[in-house]
Amino acid sequence: MKLAIPFEARIFLVVVLVGMISILVILDSSPEEARIITPRVIQGLQQPVEPTNTLIISGIDIGQEIGFKSPTITGNEFACLADRTIVTDRGRATAKYSLSLFDAVDGGCLVTFARPERGDPGLFMKCPAGKKIYDLTIIFEPSLDSDIEDDDELEDLIGERLPLLGMTYDIVKADIDTNSKRLKLRLLGPTGSLDFVDKYDDNLFSDDVRANGRRIHDAQIRIRGFESSGEFRISSLEYRLFPLPVVGKDVYVADHQGTKQHLRTPGGFLGDFDLLFKGIGGTVPSTPPPRPSYGGAVIAFDAVGDDSYKMIFTNNQGRQYRFPVITVEGGSLKFGDDDKDFFFTGAGAGPPFNIELRDLFAVTNRETRNGITNILSYDTVDVSAGKAYFSDYAGGSTVGTFDTTTGDGTVNFGGTPYAFKVDLSAPHSMTIDQDNDGSLGGEAEIVTQGGPRIDFAGGGSGRLEIDVSLFHDEAPAGGENINFAFSKEGSDIDVAVTSGIDLIKNDATGKNEGLSQFGVFVQLGNRNTANDLVFNMPVRGGQRRVAVSVGAPTGQA
Repeated sequence: MKLAIPFEARIFLVVVLVGMISILVILDSSPEEARIITPRVIQGLQQPVEPTNTLIISGIDIGQEIGFKSPTITGNEFACLADRTIVTDRGRATAKYSLSLFDAVDGGCLVTFARPERGDPGLFMKCPAGKKIYDLTIIFEPSLDSDIEDDDELEDLIGERLPLLGMTYDIVKADIDTNSKRLKLRLLGPTGSLDFVDKYDDNLFSDDVRANGRRIHDAQIRIRGFESSGEFRISSLEYRLFPLPVVGKDVYVADHQGTKQHLRTPGGFLGDFDLLFKGIGGTVPSTPPPRPSYGGAVIAFDAVGDDSYKMIFTNNQGRQYRFPVITVEGGSLKFGDDDKDFFFTGAGAGPPFNIELRDLFAVTNRETRNGITNILSYDTVDVSAGKAYFSDYAGGSTVGTFDTTTGDGTVNFGGTPYAFKVDLSAPHSMTIDQDNDGSLGGEAEIVTQGGPRIDFAGGGSGRLEIDVSLFHDEAPAGGENINFAFSKEGSDIDVAVTSGIDLIKNDATGKNEGLSQFGVFVQLGNRNTANDLVFNMPVRGGQRRVAVSVGAPTGQA
């Protein structure tokens, strides 16, 4: 007799059966196998398409250690550092993991613009010799215990599983020498064997570390434990890795590269683990870029022949200026060019009026990150009609009106009204409230797109100013200043960076280059004329920051 079970009912029963089997499989799995590992991010937003079991450290400042903001990483931030329970015949122990990429005394790997032992200068994650790449600490609570057998073997530890940075290792050997107070551990995992040997009764590190039988000269181990009534109890295990590069003294990791590939013994990185430098912005290109891009707003001083310079910048309204800024005239430096002067500072309210017809001048409505600077030319004047005519070097013209009996007037530049005064006597020079503070004269610092400012001074000196407010955090005291100066030799002119940043000669470009903490990419040099000086600012005026991926092997990123 056949049971008449409808087709839909049979499908339902199959689904229920599969579900029950799945639940039983999950319940029978170990906590480690059942754990769903997801990537985590600290100091910033997670980047897309990251492999699992990965932590991304973002928001790292240029010149800063990669672990400075997060000196200790635990299972709260990083899935593969989650607590593990180890059960032996002598009891249960909880393995608590922590990873340190930074030492308060010695520092650690840092992001810096530098020249490696081989190659051109650029932005690197540098791991200096003698400073730890990372420090992995495992604390066993209350302790990891075993009986001491007659052959000095810790038999209760054999066969136990110990996760290390994304891989699980089996303890296949655990020997103790109670006379020398020395413990030997051998672990076997997917990448082969690890051997740790250390004295357990002191506070010193041992360099007796081997991977697949090969000595890891850049690693150290410290095991703490004690004997008690025929038992041995391990309280902690600490592993340190130091830089030992294939070439040179320090390890230099370029954009989109992993640290392992630069080490003489990459097996020193335990587990499924690497430090991947993700560069500015935190993304890793699928193919290596020919050269890092420092694209953004440009402040430039372009040499015109050997005797003068033009300045190029964009203001906060997106208007780009290119104007003659300084030259050599009569054996002296002069702001402007042969035909006209450039004034960034005024002469005051009364005669002598400083700005003559055809001269250039700067006005800035407020010297803050949102200030608007305009570069103008005083073209002509109609005294009888009370009108002064101005040209904007970014395009367009403006007419200002003034009282024909006093010379006092007002003109609108960039949406801001400025007071000015015309000398009613020929040749009708004028003066203007250049900094918009309500008084004629003043000094107009040039506010560029995003807020960085150029401050000129007498003698041909200048300064790029990055205000504290432009930094995300941890700004230098007083902000960041890069000083430069124009100089002359006979009728020739040149420019040099005098302080605030160190520049490195790049043979590939023929220029001296540097990258500041804020992320100003500086280039100085020119093969044919006097040196050009270029400040390449971060995109949209924001501070450049970098990211490091922790845990993702190079091949997975």
